[in-house]
Amino acid sequence: MKSTPLYSESIRVLYESKRNRLKRITSLLFASAGCLWFFLYLPESIMPFQGHEAFKLKQYQIYVVLMTLWGLDFRREFKRIDFIARKSHELKKDIMQIDSNDIEDSLHLFEVYTFLPGAKGYHIAVIINWIFCMLGIGLLISQINLLLKTVL
Repeated sequence: MKSTPLYSESIRVLYESKRNRLKRITSLLFASAGCLWFFLYLPESIMPFQGHEAFKLKQYQIYVVLMTLWGLDFRREFKRIDFIARKSHELKKDIMQIDSNDIEDSLHLFEVYTFLPGAKGYHIAVIINWIFCMLGIGLLISQINLLLKTVL
């Protein structure tokens, strides 16, 4: 059974591909962090107990950052849906008939990792997405660096 899209085409063009890209990046970071857990099975002769403990602590930090990124994206998507539903009720239109011209006053809600032209308001979502993506990548790199130092 195929579901119908919630948004009109003009709204989907605004942000859907960017949000899908953000979801792929987040999924890739989660998968990379998940694969690193296998290194806990290294024997103590290769990775000492202190290395295991430091490794676990870093892993939890990575997950806190990635879960925060995922949760904020989910919250923003909820705000978008809520805004469109309220706008639909306000304009007495079907949700699928709401287009980008109807939401010009709140374009900032549809920003993912780039600014939308004509958007007014707070652009904190874009900044937060970039910070948490870079923080997640940085923590993964430092985790791999810790592994290499411990094992080698």
